[in-house]
Amino acid sequence: MFGEGNIYGQTSVTLDTKERIVLPTFTYAEPKDELLVINKEDYLYVCKEEKIENIINNLEQKYISSNLDEKKQIELELLKIYRAILKKVEVDKQRRLNLGGIEIQDKKILCIGAKDSLILDTKIRN
Repeated sequence: MFGEGNIYGQTSVTLDTKERIVLPTFTYAEPKDELLVINKEDYLYVCKEEKIENIINNLEQKYISSNLDEKKQIELELLKIYRAILKKVEVDKQRRLNLGGIEIQDKKILCIGAKDSLILDTKIRN
């Protein structure tokens, strides 16, 4: 399962003609794993959905326990919207991740393990 152990390592992968990459073995990815792909400006961030849910739940608890003012309520809503625009992808039988719909300039992508997530270092066209 993706992120079952700590994800440490670095390798280059190539985007195929169907906009997929083979996930490195150090990610522990297995077929049917569901992952979120988060589009950052210069890289893609890949993690399990539970990680984002935990972040949101922790923020909700923090803000609920303190008196919410209008600004904090707006920030929380923006975070929920941000989560809604993430791409959810299922790992296929060959441990590939489909990045279709994200225009990537370079076919070579640097995969960097980041404890419980994966950073795909690439240039993304806006």
